[in-house]
Amino acid sequence: MKKYSYNFKPDRTLDICDLANFIITQYNKSKEEIDRIKLEYILYYIQGYFYKFFGKPAFNSAIKKVSSGPQITDLHYQSLIALSHGNLTAFNKVPNHYHVLIAQLLDDILHETSFYSTKLLYDKISNEKPIFKTEINDEINKKLLSGYFHDYNPLNIDKPLYSYRKKMKLIKTANSVRGKSY
Repeated sequence: MKKYSYNFKPDRTLDICDLANFIITQYNKSKEEIDRIKLEYILYYIQGYFYKFFGKPAFNSAIKKVSSGPQITDLHYQSLIALSHGNLTAFNKVPNHYHVLIAQLLDDILHETSFYSTKLLYDKISNEKPIFKTEINDEINKKLLSGYFHDYNPLNIDKPLYSYRKKMKLIKTANSVRGKSY
């Protein structure tokens, strides 16, 4: 399996509360609700895909396995709902040329997970190696998580730069078709 890498790596991790607020707000904008468990599943995928594409974690909080699947330490869901404002303020700490790649990756993960209910995501995640190899209440090993996402692509996410370029090409093509007279 091909391992993806870039010549750059974000120099800072994202704040877990900012990231969670961003996800909640994106769901609210699309008139969909998100529960705590699905939020944690999405954060698990974000962490894994950051390892895959950037070679480092998205956030510093540990992920442990509980009976419902992955659980993010330092995440207080009820507080997040009250504070949700949708701005990923951690972007201010990341150089501009990373923004588009991080935003594209987050967009791709949110898009792919939107097709799954919480139950279907649980069924999917519980069969993934980092989860089934970890005992209940133990922290998921970062090397196991990183290695799994390097070897597998559970949501079929393209590299963010490739995905972004593909999207821009489609927009350019659509715009040129609209400009033609028939």
